Amino acid sequence: MKRQSLPRMAGKYPKGHFGRKRKYEMKERPVGRPTLYREGYADLVRKLRMCGLSHQRICEIFEVSPQTIEDWRSSIAEFASSWNEGGDLADGVVAHALYHRAKGYEHAAEKLWYDSKTGDIKRASYIEHYPPDVGAIELWLTNRQKDTWKKRGQVDINNPDGNLRPPPTLIFDFNGPAQGEILDGEFEET
Repeated sequence: MKRQSLPRMAGKYPKGHFGRKRKYEMKERPVGRPTLYREGYADLVRKLRMCGLSHQRICEIFEVSPQTIEDWRSSIAEFASSWNEGGDLADGVVAHALYHRAKGYEHAAEKLWYDSKTGDIKRASYIEHYPPDVGAIELWLTNRQKDTWKKRGQVDINNPDGNLRPPPTLIFDFNGPAQGEILDGEFEET
């Protein structure tokens, strides 16, 4: 075998091993600390996100820092898709339930009872109706149409000139023909 010069051999053998061949191929090992990520974490994070757990609480369950969770989301496609799927699915299910609660809904139901005279169990099908829920309507509108339905935390009771305006005084005549009739709904400034 003809001896080759050093520059030509540099590409054939691993760095630092000129002149001798390896009996086995070198395995590429990752650099740094091994990952804490395990195989079942993607399914678990999807379930945790569907339960509505916060980012911080999920970090506590996995016993890792928030940055580690972000690293897993950026480097492990299965984990990232499970993270997004769990959160989006949970948001969608809750939004759907809130929508139905806000508009009211009906569903088929069945009532069972025991007839003591005949000894039979009787069934009756009916439609159960749930009226719209005011709290769900308010929540839906304040989140979807913030400018129109936002809650106002402060009421301005000042006059244009800056003086406080007294509340309007209502005078009721309880002796007249229509009880509770408003005689004067104006307020007087002092």
